Amino acid sequence: MGTRELPLPCQFELLLGTDRDQWPLEARFIEAAHHGEVREIKKIAKELDVHGHGIPVTMASTTYMGFNALHAAGGSGRLPAYQYLIEEVKMDINKPDTS
Repeated sequence: MGTRELPLPCQFELLLGTDRDQWPLEARFIEAAHHGEVREIKKIAKELDVHGHGIPVTMASTTYMGFNALHAAGGSGRLPAYQYLIEEVKMDINKPDTS
């Protein structure tokens, strides 16, 4: 089995270690989207918004290793998070995964 077949959090653990507190905020943001944790997505996006562009802009522009939140939520079938990212954040469903 290649790393592409591993769930996203396992891929990050292989690369970054198991201590999530040491992961970059962007990786934790993508993992939260993978798990469908809308509250956590919002919380981390607030921390990432250091330039004051706003939460939706920050969510839409944050990537880690080619993944964005929409890819992570959609790939794991987390419909509420996916729906939130499309309807509220207005993320582009046609943006390619560059991982």
